[in-house]
This record gives sequence, C-alpha cells and structure tokens, in this order.
Amino acid sequence: KLSSKPKIGGLQITDSAIQYVLLGGSPIINFALRLPPGVLRQGRVIDSDEFLRILKEFHSLILPDRSSDVVRAMVSLPAELVYVQSFSVPNISEEKLEEASRLNLQMISPIPVRDAYMSYQVVAETQDHYDLLGAFSEKVIVDQYKTLLKAAGFSPVIFEFPALALAR
Repeated sequence: KLSSKPKIGGLQITDSAIQYVLLGGSPIINFALRLPPGVLRQGRVIDSDEFLRILKEFHSLILPDRSSDVVRAMVSLPAELVYVQSFSVPNISEEKLEEASRLNLQMISPIPVRDAYMSYQVVAETQDHYDLLGAFSEKVIVDQYKTLLKAAGFSPVIFEFPALALAR
C-alpha cells in the first residue's frame, strides 16, 4: 500500500504509425503519429536515425513539459515480427509445466534458439493436457527496438504482439 503503482500505457508500432494509449484515468490519454514511408518496412527498422527522431518527438507529445521523465509502456510490435504457434503438453504438475513448455518451444521455434526470444501462455487446461500459445521473435530486432525506445525516453516493460494486446 505504501508503494506507488507506476502508470503503464500501451505503445503500438506499425509500419505506418505509432500510437500510445493510457487507460485508467480521466480523460483517456491517446496519441498517434504517422510514420513517413521507408522508416519501417515489414516491421523492421530501416532508418533508425529517423525512427529515433520520431520517437523523441512522440515522447514530447505525451509528456510536453517533462522531457526527462520516462514513459513506461507495454510495446506491441508489428505483427510481421512475431511468429505464433499453438502446442500442447500433457497435464503435469505446475512445476514441470515450465520445463516441458520450454523444451517444446525450443523444438518448434522457427528461429534458432540462441537468436530468439520466446515465451508461452496457457490458453486452456483439461484433465489430459495444457493447450499453450507460443510466440517467437528475433532477438536482434527486439533489442534494436528496445535500444531506440530507451534512447527516446521510453521504458519498454514488455514486448508483445497485436493479437495478444487485443486479447488483454
């Protein structure tokens, strides 16, 4: 009760725009900015200098009088960057679920394991098995986004993909 809950908004990035939304207050905070063609293509940053400039401009729209403050955000990466695959594991103890899921993720990953960020979410549970949704993305791409966002005054709390963000 003594610690504060930091405000965390949603930051969606697409080839054509970036959008920030912060719910829970009144009014709802919502900013969007179009990206010029060629800055991002198929989710990948093509012109990092221009993207960084735009992110800094976007930060100043969100916090016009507090340029040194950090904007915390759940970042929704462009859908093209995330590979999603469902899979099942036997209904085993909760402590074994993590290990079994990680092994399955490594087996089905379309990206070499050393080059990928991967995670899963339980979507259903029966007496016999767990149904899971795995997500994979290239480390180098996510790390580039993280570096650029931090340089522009954003603090990415989590990276996710649009369908998961919509479900949340």
